[in-house]
Amino acid sequence: MDRPKNVVIAVSLLGATIVLSLARALLTGFSTAGTSAPPLLHLGGILLTNAVYAFFYFKIFAGKNWARIIWAIVFLLGLPGLIPMLPRLLQNPTTCIFLGLQLGLEFAALLLIFAKPGSTWFDKKKAAEPDTKKLS
Repeated sequence: MDRPKNVVIAVSLLGATIVLSLARALLTGFSTAGTSAPPLLHLGGILLTNAVYAFFYFKIFAGKNWARIIWAIVFLLGLPGLIPMLPRLLQNPTTCIFLGLQLGLEFAALLLIFAKPGSTWFDKKKAAEPDTKKLS
């Protein structure tokens, strides 16, 4: 089963969001303005978050349906959390630009992995997996 081009593009876009996240952190000096978190803790959080996202991106690339669903849920549930942060985010143009690019890329990736032929490929990959739940 060949991986559809839109899945390859989607995972590439998601990989770019990790690069943008790290670049944003470097350019803003791991800014913790408005929080009491020390910069090193903030850096650790950024690295851990990106590692978790990278895990999901690799699983999505491998055709794991559960990974694309969990990633989509986490992405969509995280959007409302940005609303209370908007006033602080708008104070830093660099953060706004990078975050806007990240959200745009993630939204495009979401559309690509849930639209055909990507969605069909995930369904076929799921159907081809052996059933580990055997009835006794």
